[in-house]
Amino acid sequence: MLPWSDNPIHLKFKVKFFLDTNILAYLVDKTYSGLSTTIKFLVQCGLIELKSSHYVIFEFVGIRKREHFMRALLQKNTNKKSGKVNLSSLLKYKDGFSHDGLDYFTESKSIRGKIMRELEKITNEFEVDYETSEIHNDIWKPTYDIVLSSKISREDSLVAISSTFPTTLIKESAILLLTNDN
Repeated sequence: MLPWSDNPIHLKFKVKFFLDTNILAYLVDKTYSGLSTTIKFLVQCGLIELKSSHYVIFEFVGIRKREHFMRALLQKNTNKKSGKVNLSSLLKYKDGFSHDGLDYFTESKSIRGKIMRELEKITNEFEVDYETSEIHNDIWKPTYDIVLSSKISREDSLVAISSTFPTTLIKESAILLLTNDN
């Protein structure tokens, strides 16, 4: 008898989950151990298929760049003998990538390496497929429709539509979007 995941009859019963940017960040940071453990278990059992998109990965790289730069700032300030880190000031300059004598370019090689390892982890450890989803012309009109008929942001609208229409010729018949956005 074939195991569940190798049995062709059961292959069509896999549940597809589309992971948003924040879920990917939670997985690589192990923010919620229960989420990481559950996802790994379900993937290993062959019960689920994890999907994402190039757009989500594009967002992921941006937020991880900021995350790792802020961590470098905190580390630098933690090693100082005088004073505490002013978190309000740190947050104020989070997108400037330069603060308190630390510039992004001094940390860029290290940050790049960390993000590349995280992308490998997403692909290898969690088996997330983001290569089969592309940004194509057929997703723009539905994305505009969602943006203009709801309070959903343009970024979240694009994530939702790209999860449903991964390529021009394919519409997912059933996919669950995992996110922690409002």
